[in-house]
Amino acid sequence: MEALLIWERIILESLSKRAKREQELAEDTSIKRNTLHKVIRGLKQKKIIVQKENKYFLAKEFSNLQAAEEVKDLFSTMVNSYYSGKKSVVKLKKCYFTPEELQIFQAYLYSIEALIENVQKERLTRPIKSKICEQKVIFWAYTQYSNLLEVNS
Repeated sequence: MEALLIWERIILESLSKRAKREQELAEDTSIKRNTLHKVIRGLKQKKIIVQKENKYFLAKEFSNLQAAEEVKDLFSTMVNSYYSGKKSVVKLKKCYFTPEELQIFQAYLYSIEALIENVQKERLTRPIKSKICEQKVIFWAYTQYSNLLEVNS
């Protein structure tokens, strides 16, 4: 499957919750109606979504978004958003860790991940009325510089 645009991804995420009419998609995703209409047409042509009685559904054949492509697209969009002055936070630090400091750092990452997973579980049992477009997109990662050299060679 070819890479999906950020607009396509948010529409698919919205439809993964339930089928929606175009107006509901516009409200849930915050995509302007004329852009939404064009993106929907493209998703229908790719046979990723189908339309029945003015509602849009994910196609049965469509299963999983390519996770690696989604991360690349989201990260790239977030970086571009940050440097264009939009309301994004992007931080990059390079430093040396002692083994003890690395353990502390990893413990903090584990705590953050546990918090996010607990919030997600809470939303399953006690959902709040919110739009897909209001979700926070959170990234965290770390590696050695040498690992990046191996990927890019």
